Amino acid sequence: MYGGKIVPPAAVAGTASAVTLANTGASVGWLLFGGVALVVSGLALRLVVLRRPAKREA
Repeated sequence: MYGGKIVPPAAVAGTASAVTLANTGASVGWLLFGGVALVVSGLALRLVVLRRPAKREA
């Protein structure tokens, strides 16, 4: 009986930790994706700004 009482809380804790890990992983993934998108867009804007004067000079 005592062992049976320990298993359900452990299962609940395991599922809760898995859900929290999934949520944190998803949020971290979205943050990384947003950061990469910002960096790529920033580099693209810099390349466009740097290339325009070069085209005007040529």
